[in-house]
Amino acid sequence: MKLLSKLLSFPTIMSLGSISNTLDDATHDALDKQVNECVGRSVENASLSDYSFLLQTVVKFSSGALDPKYDSSCAARELIRGQPGLADTLHAAWNNGPHRNIRNLSILQVPKPSAVEGS
Repeated sequence: MKLLSKLLSFPTIMSLGSISNTLDDATHDALDKQVNECVGRSVENASLSDYSFLLQTVVKFSSGALDPKYDSSCAARELIRGQPGLADTLHAAWNNGPHRNIRNLSILQVPKPSAVEGS
């Protein structure tokens, strides 16, 4: 069975959880341009490594809004494997743009310092 058909059976982006859009349209457009220049467009039969590369690139070009740990291929692959629907979201963004849906995923945000850390 092809990877994409497996992925399409998973829940959509809504189940991944998203945050309110914190970047303006011009910033998203500029970041999308950087991502697209790096990864190119339209991929038919993407592999886990392809999705990992896209996720890493989106994190790299996020103006510091996303958790930098996902700039690691191991961490990116682990997250994609552990989050049903994430590969489908990455696939849709890669083929149709924009990447803001990825940037707005709550699982990718920089963790806020906890109150315990301040003690």
